[in-house]
Amino acid sequence: MPEVAVDLWKVVNADRLTPDLIISLLKGEVGAVRIQNFLSEEACNKCLEAIKNNGVDYYEGVYPKIGKVGITQFEHRFSAEKKKEYFAKKNFPFIPL
Repeated sequence: MPEVAVDLWKVVNADRLTPDLIISLLKGEVGAVRIQNFLSEEACNKCLEAIKNNGVDYYEGVYPKIGKVGITQFEHRFSAEKKKEYFAKKNFPFIPL
């Protein structure tokens, strides 16, 4: 098994999500943004219930394995047929927040 070097990303604690934080995430300068009480307890419980009911899957062709919830654009970007497949999938329910 190949050895993988992992750089630790900075985790930012913030009161709210700002455009600058989103840009930092997209540029890979920040690994995560923690916002306490970003979602209500009810919304979190709905998300957890959906995960319990539908499980966790894993990205295709990625090492080390990375878990995911629901479908991803990442795995459907290589062809028009895959894009159609993406929009046709209904394997994960919409969670109204």
